[in-house]
Amino acid sequence: MKISGQSVAGKNESSLPELIENLYPNPATDQLAVTIKSKGSFRLQILDSEGKLVFNEDESSEGDNITLRVPIEELKPGLYLLLLQSDEGYYSTRQFVKQ
Repeated sequence: MKISGQSVAGKNESSLPELIENLYPNPATDQLAVTIKSKGSFRLQILDSEGKLVFNEDESSEGDNITLRVPIEELKPGLYLLLLQSDEGYYSTRQFVKQ
């Protein structure tokens, strides 16, 4: 048996821009602070541990290191995934715990 193919070249994951500078407090109770590294338009989503979308909001940042306040008091206690996607298609994720 002979196997042939092409090599696939792509960007190294470490070279992709990180959009989230900080996320706190973690664990959180009623509000989450998300610091965005750069300016632009973003979609902020929160998924629960089953992958269900529980929060979806479009945001924009006019400068670097802007902190957004995200209300989470309506969420049930548990583990969540915050996803921030830029209008260029880049995204960053962070896990947090809602108490």
